[in-house]
Amino acid sequence: MVGSLNMMAFVASVMILCQICFSAVGSISFTVVPVTQYVYVDDTVTFKCAINVTQYFPAFVTYPSVDGSELSSTGMASLIITAISEVNGTEVTCQVPNGATTEPAYLYVQ
Repeated sequence: MVGSLNMMAFVASVMILCQICFSAVGSISFTVVPVTQYVYVDDTVTFKCAINVTQYFPAFVTYPSVDGSELSSTGMASLIITAISEVNGTEVTCQVPNGATTEPAYLYVQ
């Protein structure tokens, strides 16, 4: 565990991929892997979300609200946050316009 935490100090970005699957009846299920992410101060953290239906533009919601850069296109979105102490414990979810939302992922700054 200590070795993996030390290795993270050298990692420029961390990616959390959201896989969103649509069933035939249009219901949406989400999976966020991993649910919890530990990073160091000043690391750049990238959350990614993708869906397999291109007519939707997924978007990120954070609680509490944090400053970040969000890029979105049909079927994909990225949220880039600089890890500072104020973002410690932030809850990140991805959602589509019909209101379907991922389970939250959490960001912890060490």
